[in-house]
Amino acid sequence: MGILYIGFATGPSIASFVLRQTPDKNITPLFFMSAGAYLIAFIYILFIVPESLHSTDKPQANQLTQATQPNEDHTPNSAQASYLRQLVAPLASLRPRRAGAMHKDYTLTIIAVSYFIYLLSLALYQLKYLYAEHG
Repeated sequence: MGILYIGFATGPSIASFVLRQTPDKNITPLFFMSAGAYLIAFIYILFIVPESLHSTDKPQANQLTQATQPNEDHTPNSAQASYLRQLVAPLASLRPRRAGAMHKDYTLTIIAVSYFIYLLSLALYQLKYLYAEHG
């Protein structure tokens, strides 16, 4: 989380410095700098951040996963559908829970939606400031 806030703190300053150095106020270098930063973060996560599952527990986890998944044919369409199902499966934890016979608890759903809107607004701040000055 610290890297996220360092980016929020230094990103606008770096962007304004780069914009002032370019003679035609082109924002293309900012795009490439951002893409490079994301690539570095991806490589860092892929190669440096350790695996959370110990290597001795992996075979056990694979057997458990295969036992809980239904057998499907492995045609290209079913493989894509299975991949998408696995990709979206963690979002099931955000569904409303039964709080009683007739009531549902929407607390986690509301928190998740409000957090998404908050993060979206944080991401849009830099664009607002960039286009307010250079638009």
